[in-house]
Amino acid sequence: MGFTLEENTLSDVEKKLGRSTPGACSKETDASKMLCYISEAEGAGGTRVIFESGPSGGWSTLDGFKVASGKMAESCSLQCKKTSAVASDTKTNGGLKLGLTKAELLSLFGQPTKVDKNRYMFEWSSKRAMTEAELAKFKQPVEDAYWSVDDTVEVQLSDSRVIEFEVHHTVLD
Repeated sequence: MGFTLEENTLSDVEKKLGRSTPGACSKETDASKMLCYISEAEGAGGTRVIFESGPSGGWSTLDGFKVASGKMAESCSLQCKKTSAVASDTKTNGGLKLGLTKAELLSLFGQPTKVDKNRYMFEWSSKRAMTEAELAKFKQPVEDAYWSVDDTVEVQLSDSRVIEFEVHHTVLD
């Protein structure tokens, strides 16, 4: 769809896909702000894409998204805008998409870090150097000028096929 976590914003999503009613799946004060879009061609039970921005993205920069097939029950109630940009073949740049087999999923990501029945979790941690603009926000010199980055991919399978996946990119100090 052309969006990149930690680069694009919820406003960028709305500019490309149309205005959607913002919502959240939690009543917590730090709950992610979410925008939901549903496949226009597939009807009410169609593929959904939910874009998220939480504390890591300052509630405006994308730090996560979810793609769910119509077979997957909604975990929270969001008003989804119909769009032709969402379809069952929506995929990430890395090739993750609905309908992949368990073998194809494991070929993409290797062994999961956690498995709970048909839910697979893949996790990575890394460091990212702070940009000049980020360093300029600090009043004192920064000794360790790196952010800790946690990336998580959660995948739900049914009949050994992907029916939902969720990607999160969290930047911490």
